[in-house]
Formats: sequence, C-alpha cells, structure tokens
Amino acid sequence: MPNSNPPDPIEPKKNKPRLTTWDKLPPADQRPGDGRVIDWGARSGRERGLLRRVEKLALLFKEPINKLVGTSQLNPLYYSDTIAFFMLVVVVITGVYVLMFYQYGYDISYTSVESMERFIVSRAARAIHRYASGGLMIFSILHAIRMFFMDRFRGPRWLGWAAGVISVAWLWLAGITGYWLPWDLGAQLITDGFVNLLNTAPALATGFYFQFMDASVAGQNGWLLMLLLVVIHVGLTVIAGVFYWLHIKRLQRPKFFPPRYWIIGMGALLVIAGVAFPAGMLPPANFNIMPGTTPLDPIFLFYLPPSLRSVPAAVWISLIVLAVTALVTVIPWLFPRPKLKPVTITAERCTGCTHCVLDCPYTALSMAPRSDGMPFAELAVVDPKLCVSCGICIGSCDTMAISLGENQPELLWQDIAARLDIAKTHNRPVKLVFTCERHAAHNTHTYAKSSEPAHNEDAVAEVVPVTCVAMVNPGLMTHALDAGAAEVQVVGCPPNDCTNREGNIWTAERLERVRAPKLKPRFKDAPIFTTWLAPDHFTDALPIHRAENKADEQHAPTSLSQVMAMFSRRNLIVAAVILAVGLLLQVRLTYTPFTPYQNGQAGINVAVRQAAAAPVELTVDGAPVLAATSANVLQPVAVTAGAHQIRLTAAGQPLFDETITINQGTVLHLAFDQTKEE
Repeated sequence: MPNSNPPDPIEPKKNKPRLTTWDKLPPADQRPGDGRVIDWGARSGRERGLLRRVEKLALLFKEPINKLVGTSQLNPLYYSDTIAFFMLVVVVITGVYVLMFYQYGYDISYTSVESMERFIVSRAARAIHRYASGGLMIFSILHAIRMFFMDRFRGPRWLGWAAGVISVAWLWLAGITGYWLPWDLGAQLITDGFVNLLNTAPALATGFYFQFMDASVAGQNGWLLMLLLVVIHVGLTVIAGVFYWLHIKRLQRPKFFPPRYWIIGMGALLVIAGVAFPAGMLPPANFNIMPGTTPLDPIFLFYLPPSLRSVPAAVWISLIVLAVTALVTVIPWLFPRPKLKPVTITAERCTGCTHCVLDCPYTALSMAPRSDGMPFAELAVVDPKLCVSCGICIGSCDTMAISLGENQPELLWQDIAARLDIAKTHNRPVKLVFTCERHAAHNTHTYAKSSEPAHNEDAVAEVVPVTCVAMVNPGLMTHALDAGAAEVQVVGCPPNDCTNREGNIWTAERLERVRAPKLKPRFKDAPIFTTWLAPDHFTDALPIHRAENKADEQHAPTSLSQVMAMFSRRNLIVAAVILAVGLLLQVRLTYTPFTPYQNGQAGINVAVRQAAAAPVELTVDGAPVLAATSANVLQPVAVTAGAHQIRLTAAGQPLFDETITINQGTVLHLAFDQTKEE
C-alpha cells in the first residue's frame, strides 16, 4: 500500500559563505581600507614613558646575569613568579612538618623547637622553612616589579595586581608570627614592639600584658597565646592562598612551577643550605632582662627597630607600612590605562573554530551557540571587561573575524602594503620586521626611521610595531613575501618574558607548524625568521638573514628536552654558582645583628590597671619620670644600672616604695591590677 503521508519538506542546503583569509588578501595595489596608515604600537612610545625608564633600570640587572650564564633560559629573573610559587610550596610542606613536633606553652614551645635542632631532618626542615620564606618574599617583590614595568598591572589586570600585593602582605604578616613561635629573645622583641603598638589603646595593651606577659614573668605556661599564634600563623597563610587564587583567577593556563631544572637546582640548594646553615636557637624569652645584640631578619622584621623605641614610633612605622601597602595596591588606578577598545567579533566571518579562545592568555573569549542562520554551530564572544587588547586572538583567526576596537584586520595589511611601497623606492631588498610594542617603546628612534638601511646591510629594514607579535597571522607573513618582501622577521620577548604571557610561544609554534593557524606547508622553507630578545637588544635582529642561517633562529622552547639541548655544562655550572651566591647572601641577611638597647641601661616596666581613670606617678630617686591620668597605664622607663629609690603611686596610694638595685640589662616589673578583688 502506498504511503499516504506526505514526504518531509527538504530544507535547502546552506552554502558556506566565502570568507577572506590572511593569505588571500587583495594585492598590494588593490589594498582595502580608507587610506589610513595605523601605527599599531603607537601607544607604547607615548604612554609607557615611566614604565620604560623603570624597565631600563631592571635590564641593568638582567643583562649581567644573561652574559654570565650565556642564555636567558637560566636567568632566574625571568621565572620570578613560578619560583615564588615553588618557594611557597616548600614553605607549606616544611611548615606542616615542623608543626607536627611543635608544642604549646612558653617553656614547652621553646623546648620543642630546641628538640628539633637535635635531629638533622627536623633541623634542616626548620632552616629550609626559614630560607624559603625569605626567598618567597624576595621573588614575589621581583615579580611585582616585572609586572609593573611590563605594564601587566592595570586595566582588566587590576585584580591580579591588587590580589597579588595583598597576598604578599598576608604572607609577610605570617612570617612575623613564625618568628614569634619559638618564644626566644627574638619573640620577646616582637612582643615588645607589638605592645608598643597596642599602647595606642592602653586598655588593649594592659589587657595583653596582664593576660600574657605578666603570666610569662610569673612563670605560667602560656599555652593559650602560643596556640593563638599558631592559629594566626596558619590562618594568615590560608588567607594569602585565597588572594593568590584571586591573583591568577583571570589567567588562562596559569603557570605554577618553574621548569624542572629550576625545581631540582633550587630544591637541592635549599637542602644543602638547610643542612649546612641550621637556623639555630636564641636564648629563651625572658622579660626580666633587656636583650643584647640579637640576629634580626630584615626581610620580615625591618619594622622592629623603630617600633621598639617608643609608642609613637611604633604607630608611625605601622602607618607607613599600611600606607605603602595601600599605595602599591592602588597603583592600577594611579596609572590608569589609556582607554583602549577591546577586540570585537564580526559574526558573519566567525567559523566557530575556537582558535581565539584557546590562544587568549586570559579568559576574555568564550564560545556561545549561534542562531543567526550561519552554517557554524558556535560563535566567539568577547567579555570587554576582561580583554586587555593584546591582539593575540587577531593572529589566531584565519578568517579575519576579529578587530582591534574599530580597526579591522584588513587595515593591518594596508599599513604593511604602504610601508612596503615606500621601502621599495630604495631599490634594495626589503626586510619586513614585526615587533611588539614593548620593543618599540625602547627603540622608537629605530623604527621611526626604518626606511634607512639597517647596519649598512644591502637591504632596507621596515619595522612594523604591533601590540604583540602573536597578532600577526602566518598567512599575513607569507602574503607580505608574495607582495615583494625579501624576508620576514619576528622580533619578540625572550621565553617566559612576554608582556602578554604567551605571544612569543604561540608565534613560534604557529611557524613551526605545531599550532593552528599553521604556516602553510609550501612556505616551510620560506625566509621567515623569529628572534626572541630583550627590548634593549632589538637592533641585534635587524641585519639581513641568509638562507643558510635559518637553522640558527631562536625559538621559544616548549619542552624540557628543547631547553636542555640549549644548555652546556658551563651554563649550568655558572647558573648554579649564581643561585648559591644569592642564597648565601640571603642566609647572611637573615642573621643581621641588631642591638635593641644601649649598653649600661636598665629598665622599669610599669603596668597599672584601675577601675577608673586616676593619676599614676613614678619617681626615681625623688625625680618624677612618669605621670599619667588613666585607668590603664603600661610604660617602659629606662634608667641607669645601680641602686635607686623607686616610688609608684596610683590614685595617691603607694603601690611600691623601696630602694632597690637594678643590674645592667635587667628589667624591674611593677605590675598592679587594681581591678581584681582582694
């Protein structure tokens, strides 16, 4: 029986639109656009003046290390971020191990740490914990400096900067509490400085004194304070970890650890340092004496010397530290980024290939289902709040569906074609050089007069600055060769030093045909070269290449085997020596001698707590040295060593009236809590 149901209607096939690609642009004499020639890296020379000057200072430190080692792959300054994270992991692991043997109480805390020093493993772990903590702070600061002069701190990157600064601040506070835990003379000085700070609110200061310090003087165990310090020490580290998560939240493919050769080398040096230079022990805290010369770690305890002088000094140093931290945190708003328009997507050109999403160093691009009738399932979507306008996605899109603000990608070809036209008037081969705005900022004089022959070579070097070298699609490079360029050179930042994190790696992989969009096979041996140099070495890349030198081009290594192939034994030895010297300097810095009190001094510590405000007076040998009207008084008084007539009164009632000998370096405690019932 024939089927009576009508057949389903046949939908007409959708023809795929014909899309223009980079390697099918119009000829140079038929270039599109409105006649404009755009300097895609123009903002670098005008808006990065301060950053450029700061970077020039930083390059003074990078260059000697590169020359000594012989390769930028072994320059620790290029890996400051991942080395800092590696140090953090070492700090956490050794910290957990040490806390397994730590006990709570004034005497028992000191004894438990002293016991750790008797065994090589726990002794080394404690020293490694200390040195890795210092290294963490040093490399974090170096990383912040790099992010500043590389202009990676403002615009959509503000969250990473602010969260990173706050994370380091919490880690610094955690380091201070770590030096508090052994309850030795160093902890005693930290406590004295803390009490001076608390004295801005005398009720808090006297409360702390009678709860903890008076108990210490009386010989009580103090387990509550030590437990509280451990909770604060661990809690501050956890808070720092939360801000670190915010620091990397907007990064795609965040890098955590440095290459394995760094992990192995630095790990070995930390172990050697931990065994050879143990942290050691100071005498136990004793508030009846004034500590003499004591080792002080200026990385964490730089604030301590002024904080011990007086209450106002403690307050001022705290305010200065807070002000500096706040100032550094708000730098993105003090140096506002020029209003750069984020990239835009031309929907009718997007094929949903996802290359731009995969290449974006941040999380500014995503794929969304499309319903516009185009024969592609998805459409790239940009989040303008997260886009840093690096242009990497422009180079990843073969169909030119992404524009930098209002500047369509065809205008880049128009710019190049115009430059080639001018350069050809010299009747010499034209070398077309693409470089990033960071290099352009340091070499404005070079590319501004790029129509002149470079280094007296038999060619004209025409330099095209772009936001990032990864903005240049391989098809555009080959199209430039077809349009008359003798060769194409890409000059970018060294590996792990790209302003946009991954632009140099993506460019190298595209030209090596391991990442899409790939260089077309027929151009595999074309005169296209890549060189990764520090910005102050840009001119080293300008001389014309020869075909036989193509094997010498520098690529960003992407695997350990590639990296190790670049090293010689000399490179590794020199790098190890530099690391060892740096670590030794840090160890030496950790034990900087500090003398908190003058020789020949003695002290009287007055602590009085009353139910209501009343006069408190202290006289030494009949001379008034303290007079205050308050319900809470906590005041150290310096006196010369020897016998003194000392009289202390509160509300007119004598609390202490004796002739007593105070020996040099000792402290007489006059503590009276009048709020307690008899």
